[in-house]
Amino acid sequence: MVDGAAVMDLAGGIDRAKAGSSDDDSFQLLPGTPGSCAIYKVGRPGTSYEHFALTFTPRPGEKHAHVVGGLDERPFGGPIDRDRPSDRTSRALRPLDQPLGDGSLGWYDHDSVTVNAVCGGSTARPTSLAVRARAVYEGAGEGEVSDAERARLADIAVDAARKAADRLGCAAEVADAPDAALARPSRRLSPAARADGACAWYAGLLRTSARGRLPDRALASPTAAHAWSERCLLALSPSARWEAGESANDRPRSDDDLWWIAMGSWFGDHADAVYAQNRYMPSVKPRRLAPGTAGDAPGTGVWWASSVCRGVPAVHTMSVVPGYDKAVDERLAGLFRAYVDDVAERRGCTDVTFPKSVKADRD
Repeated sequence: MVDGAAVMDLAGGIDRAKAGSSDDDSFQLLPGTPGSCAIYKVGRPGTSYEHFALTFTPRPGEKHAHVVGGLDERPFGGPIDRDRPSDRTSRALRPLDQPLGDGSLGWYDHDSVTVNAVCGGSTARPTSLAVRARAVYEGAGEGEVSDAERARLADIAVDAARKAADRLGCAAEVADAPDAALARPSRRLSPAARADGACAWYAGLLRTSARGRLPDRALASPTAAHAWSERCLLALSPSARWEAGESANDRPRSDDDLWWIAMGSWFGDHADAVYAQNRYMPSVKPRRLAPGTAGDAPGTGVWWASSVCRGVPAVHTMSVVPGYDKAVDERLAGLFRAYVDDVAERRGCTDVTFPKSVKADRD
């Protein structure tokens, strides 16, 4: 599934490579069964180094669901994460996914590109394939994978997706990758008043109502007509967190006591695989947020709504970090409604189903 020459061109080019860190690194390509493989750079005799990884995810497949939750998402990482700024909410741990072109082909981040191939026919199994090509060589972090290398990863992922679709009998039309370098996505949050992309609705909301204890920072994925997902991350700066905590009688207990809200939307097959989770409480079981339903998932800090956008199902979520929900409880229904209304208007969504609390607020 992988063009070896293209992979060896990454990182300025390497002379020797092998599949995996052992004698064999392969997976069986089967519907419903995810798999991954790796290519290693060969160094001095007896040594090898990470270089490239390919991940194959057929859908439906619950084990590779999109997981949301006020504790599980951790957009700013934890206390042991490296490269975290002293101003924790000034920069996210990872960039949000960026759409490839109009989004129909897939998405990318700083070190990987994912191509999403939709299989034709209502009875097709799998219904779609997501193939991710990732640079994992030493230093393949933010700023180390060039725009041109991300474009190479896109070509590798397109080629692999076509081969996988052909082997599985998936009648998918996989377009060529965009003929342009893929700009490095930013992790830096901007002032909420200047929020754009999937957070532009929030900047509009702040122009018509007082911010109060709501976030003063935002990071958004770009909007694209056919993107498979959209994300909007909202957070409080240290000063806003202190002021909001003072008024809510909840002062920060440490530098890790961060307040944030994350909005997300998934479309098509991806809407069938969204789960709310709290891994820190075994008594709280993961809950599938099924298209056509709405509500809140107790113990996870998640609200969800659903809709149908130009003929495909969609699920919309809001995750609130524990503690912050109490400070902004009276604003959450209006906030979630404003977000979903914006997505529905932009994406032509109908049959919007809201949680009961949002319905009451609308009434």
